[in-house]
Amino acid sequence: MNEGEKTRARFVRASEPKAWWEEYFTKEWMRLRDAEKLLQRAPLEVDFLEKALRISPPADILDLGCGFGRHAIELALRGYEVTGVDISTELLAYAKKIAEEKGVSVSWVQRDMRKTDFLDEFDGAICLFTSFGYFESEKEDFRVLSGVSQALMPGSRFVLDVENRDGLLMRYQPRDWWETKSGDLVMEERRFDPVKGRGHTKIVLIDKGYKKMYNLSIRWYSVPELDRMLKDAGMRIHSLYGGLDGSNYGLEAQRLVVVAEKS
Repeated sequence: MNEGEKTRARFVRASEPKAWWEEYFTKEWMRLRDAEKLLQRAPLEVDFLEKALRISPPADILDLGCGFGRHAIELALRGYEVTGVDISTELLAYAKKIAEEKGVSVSWVQRDMRKTDFLDEFDGAICLFTSFGYFESEKEDFRVLSGVSQALMPGSRFVLDVENRDGLLMRYQPRDWWETKSGDLVMEERRFDPVKGRGHTKIVLIDKGYKKMYNLSIRWYSVPELDRMLKDAGMRIHSLYGGLDGSNYGLEAQRLVVVAEKS
């Protein structure tokens, strides 16, 4: 490759747009989703996770898509060895800060969740708060599940927490307005593609004249689809719940929590 070709190659790489999740998961996301409230819920949710995963300290736990670390830190406080993986620089920086303030140690790894390379290392794994279904093809999402299966020791469990697609479609609203705790105005416009099974959401954050827009695209999987993918990855569904509070799963449930076990 000559110098001119090298320059053009550098220009193409530099001009490539960021994926939506790289734009979305920043400190502003914490404002949108009320990080303080999410932190307050973490202890009760970890109570459920301990039971669902059948774990006790000092088990090794993988938190995939850990965000600002609310579950990873709570697990570490209880004596677990935790590895938190996320692609967001800002959210991981906040997670490290909170962990240091609380005096716990977590192994934080900045990485695309499709590119984990752990092998038979963990006694349990979690992927929570709709941190799954981001990629353009089922093949790419399957890579995530394959990576989880590879990371788990045989007989260990995985908890996946996503939107309850079937129930969500029954309650579907194409537009919604709401206000954050800090007084920001947020508008959400939603569109569901029934052929591709994807939910597309435009979020507009308005704060004292400042406006920021995000465009999200998430694949919403049904239980049969997840069952097939998990089996192909070497796991089987053990149980289903309607939330991280251990509630029953059904059409009325807001969430779909899948507990799977590695063969």
